[in-house]
Amino acid sequence: GGCGSGTGAIVSIPVEAGESYFIVIDGQAGGDGAFEVVVTPPQQSPVVAGYDFYSQPPCRAIDTRFEEAGPLNAAGDRTYSLAGRCGIPDDARAVAAGIFIIDPSAGGFLTLYPADSLRPLAAAVTFAPGQVAGNNAFLALSGDGTASLAAHLPAGQADFVLDVTGYYR
Repeated sequence: GGCGSGTGAIVSIPVEAGESYFIVIDGQAGGDGAFEVVVTPPQQSPVVAGYDFYSQPPCRAIDTRFEEAGPLNAAGDRTYSLAGRCGIPDDARAVAAGIFIIDPSAGGFLTLYPADSLRPLAAAVTFAPGQVAGNNAFLALSGDGTASLAAHLPAGQADFVLDVTGYYR
């Protein structure tokens, strides 16, 4: 059973007021439709565990509206060096960021990941045509401070903005 099928389970998870938690759904539904769900507080996120967080005022690290490569499209992944942008040091292992898709011509989703890793299946943000869609994310960086993104668009294009609010090292 899945969501809305009437056979799914409702789980109550106690949390502290005002705290944010990560909910990770791991794996694909098997024959029984079961998923593993892991809930962790921010300081224990798998992306940032063991690193110290350095907060900073929001800084626009990527804005495809003003770069030569232009808007994202279905043509493939893009890799950006985040180390050295917005005060992110070379030894940063992840960034905390606001991510935004602006005026997509088609619906789709965006994935973000370390440039030296395989593209994940999970969406960082989903969007509909003409919409401004956003989300907050912890983006792990590769050893050289790079990150990749892929726009999953059937056709058309969309602009992308990444505002960094801190980093982990």
